[in-house]
Amino acid sequence: MAPGRLPLLGHLPALVRNPIGFLHSLTSGPEVTTIYIGTRPMYVANTLDLVYEMLVTRVEDYRRGIIFEKAEKVLGKGLTVLEGDVHKKQRKMIQPALTQRQIAGYTQAMVEVAEARASAWQPGVPLDANEELHDLGMELFSRALFRAEFAVAATERVKKATPAFMAGIIAHSLYPAQWMEKLPIGINRRFNVARPQMESAVNDVIARYRGADVTGAEDKSILAMLMAAVESDTGQRMDDGQLRDEVVNLVVAGAEAPGTTLAWFFHEVAQHPEIEKRMVAEIDEVLGTDSLTVENLMRLEYTTMMVKETLRLHTPTWLLTRRAGRDLELGGYRIPRDGEIAFSLTTLHRHCEHYDDPTAFDPDRWRDTSTVLPKSAYMPFGVGKHRCLGEHFAVLTMLVAIAAIARRWRLVPKPGSRVKEVPVALMQAQGLAMIPIPRPAST
Repeated sequence: MAPGRLPLLGHLPALVRNPIGFLHSLTSGPEVTTIYIGTRPMYVANTLDLVYEMLVTRVEDYRRGIIFEKAEKVLGKGLTVLEGDVHKKQRKMIQPALTQRQIAGYTQAMVEVAEARASAWQPGVPLDANEELHDLGMELFSRALFRAEFAVAATERVKKATPAFMAGIIAHSLYPAQWMEKLPIGINRRFNVARPQMESAVNDVIARYRGADVTGAEDKSILAMLMAAVESDTGQRMDDGQLRDEVVNLVVAGAEAPGTTLAWFFHEVAQHPEIEKRMVAEIDEVLGTDSLTVENLMRLEYTTMMVKETLRLHTPTWLLTRRAGRDLELGGYRIPRDGEIAFSLTTLHRHCEHYDDPTAFDPDRWRDTSTVLPKSAYMPFGVGKHRCLGEHFAVLTMLVAIAAIARRWRLVPKPGSRVKEVPVALMQAQGLAMIPIPRPAST
């Protein structure tokens, strides 16, 4: 058991006060450590190998866990929370909307959004970069998700609702007792308001799609693709409730994580001038003054390595859970049936024995393709049958934003600003105040 357990509260104060610091402290102990959320035990897996075991090699022994159980209040019966055969069938229906070929069709719309957003910044005027890049990620995804005339209004409504329900999911997962979810405190009130706001926004867009009859071949938005998707065994399409759940799931995965990662990306760029020079030189050489396309963006090898390293060092999903489906052993430690197992990819990617100097931001660690890491060493998008379907889409989204911004601006830290990791549902870069400085036309 982890030291510092308090009566009634368990380890919850330490986890709330400094989540990453607390979880990091556990990595120096046994492979599995028991902590207490109030009086409720939770088992923390402290190696990526054990996480891989739960997600891949012994996946049938585990269910999704308490975070996914609480997330169902918002995500409904979407792909993120589904399991078993239902998950497999639903994944098969969604997958065609997120193939690399289909993603290419979304790129031009996203480029237009990114370039318009970057061109609106004012030289020397500080930005809340965490908020600005989060909003950009939301806009980029919305233009792929919805056809253009529906995207703006839907994005604003979804954007307002998302932070409250994301924070509520983690809070409800860590409450020592379930009755605390009903307390009339701020985080609960905001969560309860955000849930119907999100549902209403998505339902309205689906109704407008139905009314406009835009599910045919002329519309290749993600939502149109989902509306046209057919379940192979039954020949049925998703009803509006299932469509809503899948759209909400996609917003969480497709907009939140890339926006968060972009904030950390530009934070790291600002801390490493030599890395920034190499990135800009590559963008100038590969892109020149050409329009941004899938083909030339995917040729940004060093910039892509930077994205990969940002995802390793600042993995957005700081806390995930699984639940034991039976009495079992994990890392030689007995886990009882229905025992909750937690793990932090954010923490474990920084303390993996497979990386030299794992806390350093070093894109070049991804250059030597002759060095093959074990599959368990890197999994910011998950792994196995629950691996994120939108991985390629997320990387392309980030490359669009990075290229559109880096061609025009340097983002430098505002003097006196201090960046702090704040784990909400994803790891946010609080205090990331940055100043856009015009970049010379030729560098």
